[in-house]
Amino acid sequence: SFTGELLRHEPKLDITWDTGAAFQGICSTEDTREIKKAVAPVIKAQADAHVPDTAGFFRKLFKDTARAREIVGDPIQLMRYTFDVGSIAGSYYMDSRLFDMFSEEDLYWYAQNVAMNLYLRQCNSVEWGDERMKPVQELVDDIVGKADEAIATGDVAADLRFGHEYQLLAISARLGVQGVAERRSAQTSRDWAGFLYCPFACNLQMIFYKNAQNDVLVKFYLNEREAKLITLEGGPYYKWEDVKKTIETAPGLEYAL
Repeated sequence: SFTGELLRHEPKLDITWDTGAAFQGICSTEDTREIKKAVAPVIKAQADAHVPDTAGFFRKLFKDTARAREIVGDPIQLMRYTFDVGSIAGSYYMDSRLFDMFSEEDLYWYAQNVAMNLYLRQCNSVEWGDERMKPVQELVDDIVGKADEAIATGDVAADLRFGHEYQLLAISARLGVQGVAERRSAQTSRDWAGFLYCPFACNLQMIFYKNAQNDVLVKFYLNEREAKLITLEGGPYYKWEDVKKTIETAPGLEYAL
C-alpha cells in the first residue's frame, strides 16, 4: 500500500521489491534469545525494587476498592497492564487519561522499566552491546552497498526498508546516531529517554547530497529530526567516505555513559 500510494502520486517511478527468506537477515535484526534471557533478571530486579501505590490507584479507578481487590486478584499486574495500554493510546488517537490513575512516582518508575528494557535489549549497552550489534551487521553492509551503487550510477534513487519500530534502535546505535548510540550501563539506561527515539512509525533517513567540490555528503534524520553522529565531529552534514570509515573502524562505539 505504501509503494502503491507513491505510484499514485508519481506514476513514472520504477519500483522493485526484495522479499523472501534470503532477505530476512536485513529485515529482522532482533535481539537474540541469549540477550533476552540475560536482560530479563535485570529488568525484574528493577521492577521489584519499587512498590507501587496500589491503594491510590484503586481509589481513582473503583468506587468499591475492597470488592475490586477481590475481583482483580493482583493489583500490581493490573497497574502494569493499565500503564502498557496508556503508553500506546496516542498511537490510536486516544487521550492519555489512563495515566491520571498513577502517582508521579509510579509513572516515573514504569518509564524507567520501559527505558531499561528497550535500551538493554536493542541498543549498544556496556553489558550486551557487542553481542547485540552483531545481527545488525548484514543490514549495515547492505545499506552501504546500496548507497555506493546509487552514487556510482548517479541515478536518483531511494532504498526503503520496513520493520518493527524497536529494531530501528539497533541500526541507529550501530551507525552512531546521537541519542541512541551512546554506550550506557544497566544503571544509567534507566533514565534514557527512549520514547523520543522509538515511537510508532519511527524512521531513520539517510539523505545524500553533493557539495560544490563534488564530495558526497550524507545527513541523518531520526523521526524527521536532524540527527548528528557521535563518531564524527561537526554535522549534521558528513562526508560519506568519513561515515563509512567510522562504520568500519568503530563498531564498538566506545562512548560509555
